[in-house]
Amino acid sequence: MTVIPETPGSSPATGGPIGPSGRVFCLPPAQPDRLRDVSGLLARGGVALAAPDGEQVAVPPEVVDVLRQSVAAMLAGRAVMLTGVNQRITRYEAHDLFGISRASFKKMLDDGELEHDQKGRLRRVRLADLLEHRDRQRQRAGESFERLVDASAEMGLYDG
Repeated sequence: MTVIPETPGSSPATGGPIGPSGRVFCLPPAQPDRLRDVSGLLARGGVALAAPDGEQVAVPPEVVDVLRQSVAAMLAGRAVMLTGVNQRITRYEAHDLFGISRASFKKMLDDGELEHDQKGRLRRVRLADLLEHRDRQRQRAGESFERLVDASAEMGLYDG
């Protein structure tokens, strides 16, 4: 696996490469055999890290999930980008990350659906706010679908 910082630097916490924006890009390895082994271990759960001196620390399930998804993406030949959720992103990045059209994102900002800050023409939102907005939209869509199914059943059009 090749780790590429967005901008050269070093993370004080890890000593590894990290850009000032908090983003880290990981490219798939040239020979994925060891990555397949890692994938198998992650699938089992109960993962621990072991230091050279033998000390072991259990890896929290949330971190295992991030690793599992990252490894799966790299095995599929895709690069992985990790970024902190307090990150502020532009409409272009929102489009790239979530498939939101730039026009739809602009409308969400104009309609006040998402808080944002603006420097010149560039508007940014907190990634955490965008994730919450996406989750609310998914929940509303699920509720709307349930209402549609119920209405269809009442009219005899659906016998689920």
